[in-house]
Amino acid sequence: MPGPGVLGTSLRWLARPESPLSIQPRLDPRLAFWLLRFAARCTGQAYQQGTAALAALNGRTFALFDAYTARGIAFEQYQTALLMAYLTHDALDKAAMRLRNVEAHDVGRYRVLDGDEARGQEPELASAVVGAIELSDERYLRPETLVQGLVDYLTGRGVSIWAGQPVTDLERTGSRVGTVRTPSNRFLCDAVLVAAGAWSDEVTRLLGRRLPLQAGKGYSMDFAPPPAMLTRSVEFAERSVAAVPYPGILRLCGTMELSGLNRSINARRVAGIGRAPRAYLRNWPVTLPDKTAWTGPRPLTPDGLPLIGRLPGFNNVYLATGHAMLGMTLGPSTGEAIAEEIATDRRPEILEPFDPARFGS
Repeated sequence: MPGPGVLGTSLRWLARPESPLSIQPRLDPRLAFWLLRFAARCTGQAYQQGTAALAALNGRTFALFDAYTARGIAFEQYQTALLMAYLTHDALDKAAMRLRNVEAHDVGRYRVLDGDEARGQEPELASAVVGAIELSDERYLRPETLVQGLVDYLTGRGVSIWAGQPVTDLERTGSRVGTVRTPSNRFLCDAVLVAAGAWSDEVTRLLGRRLPLQAGKGYSMDFAPPPAMLTRSVEFAERSVAAVPYPGILRLCGTMELSGLNRSINARRVAGIGRAPRAYLRNWPVTLPDKTAWTGPRPLTPDGLPLIGRLPGFNNVYLATGHAMLGMTLGPSTGEAIAEEIATDRRPEILEPFDPARFGS
């Protein structure tokens, strides 16, 4: 997330109620400290280093998803190019430059299209679209089907999953946790992996450790039947809203709202997401049917990199959180790498940039 130009863009967005970014003003020293750390990382060097680290962790993503399929884990996955549509040449040129600057990190094949070429790839695009970037080496999936597929696969092999069980205590002896307590259970453990997304800090604070996480709320809405028939996932670039087609459904998703860890829904921001496609698509309706928006928090670190590895001060407590908008993308490779560290007590080199100790204790 942090990078050159992000601060200026963010400040302009904050002045618009329906912009892609919203920060709810509140007396929260931890938010203020997080924002200062984030601002310090908005440099070209930090952006290049972060991109290189994420690209390396991403290197096995497709192979691991293919391995899921080969094992019989059932989920919806689509192998189509991603299209990023633009309304201005300036925004298109800047995006193309960002891609050129990170080509060394194997971002995959892409090409810049003019407006007519873009409409040739996606006929629903309106004449106002001046161009697009087509990312060829892409896939998208339906997240809820992946989660259900993993649950079915694991429970079918004897794994116990205790849903709806908040952790109420982590009983420790020195630097080791031996018991995890929930309201109705007590689990003895050899190791603990905290992979609770934006709620991970709620768990580690039981051990007196606070994580540098903020919850970045996003929204999505499903339309059935779809108001527009898209053949691929399309990002409306200037609005930071994505349209994702599934069989019989079109899902709109977007926004980044820093308002704390809550499930409240901002109706104005939801309405802004629903209006975003109007400028980009030929036949997007002026009036949309009433929809109940889904909302969920993304775990954000101030340097844009996840926390993967041993929790400072503990021998058998590990973290896998802070992936921001890349949780589904990097989940398999994160799981593979952290499992190796826990099982062998040897830290894979690929995890070095994500060491939780980089933020101290």
